[in-house]
Amino acid sequence: MNLTFMPKVSVIMSVYNGEKYVAQAITSIINQTFQDWELLVINDGSTDKSFEIMNSFASQDKRVVVIDNGKNIGLTKSLNKGIIYSRGEYIARQDADDISLPERIAKQVDFMEKNKTVGCCGCDVIIVDDQGKQLKPVVLPAKINQLLPKRNVMVHGSLMFRREIILSAGCYDENFYYAQDYDLLLRLSKLTVIAKLADFCYHLRYGKNRLSSNKFWQQLYYTSLAKYYYKSQRRETNGILAKLFLFKEIFYSFFFIYKMGAGEILRLVNVIK
Repeated sequence: MNLTFMPKVSVIMSVYNGEKYVAQAITSIINQTFQDWELLVINDGSTDKSFEIMNSFASQDKRVVVIDNGKNIGLTKSLNKGIIYSRGEYIARQDADDISLPERIAKQVDFMEKNKTVGCCGCDVIIVDDQGKQLKPVVLPAKINQLLPKRNVMVHGSLMFRREIILSAGCYDENFYYAQDYDLLLRLSKLTVIAKLADFCYHLRYGKNRLSSNKFWQQLYYTSLAKYYYKSQRRETNGILAKLFLFKEIFYSFFFIYKMGAGEILRLVNVIK
């Protein structure tokens, strides 16, 4: 790591067995019109060729820094490790199977430089399939802070944070194996304004959103837990109040799924391909 290089933006990407798309994801950062960045690529115990691919990029571009966990520690801990290693004024996320469009970082930095009250911003996204074919655009709602207590309306991989703000919030809560971004955003919403660019700057890979049945229910649980933490304003889950709140949130989630219809439920648990 070049300690004399102090980039404006630190991009953090955690990779676990991502050989199929990781080269595209890294290339999308290298091809940014904004070039004052470092890319911290964290190898989270991959058993495929991901580590080899990362190192090939690092050998060609000193701004690409590979961090090897040695074993799989999970997304949440890997992202916190990336934050600790980061040196940029801004921290941007990038998922290993998504693509940042060329002007993404430039537009987000420009937006946050002009809007000093904004501590975190995302962008509208275009959903693509496994081959990169565009499926549909997704326009995120504008009033992020008001909507977050009800549901997560942001795309994790598209986010950019002020480093000082994410540190003030305590980074990601490592008790969250899923919905770690939602928990962080809820805590950030108490400290700063969360906004989004009215611009399509990110390609979100559709295939990765197909959760197994087991992971779907875990995601549901941790989402409910994040809401509980946010509303209770304390970081513990003991007691009758916690159990009642979680039951209520899970019941509402089931009701929401019921309203979506049986077809959507099956898609979410990966029955429909």
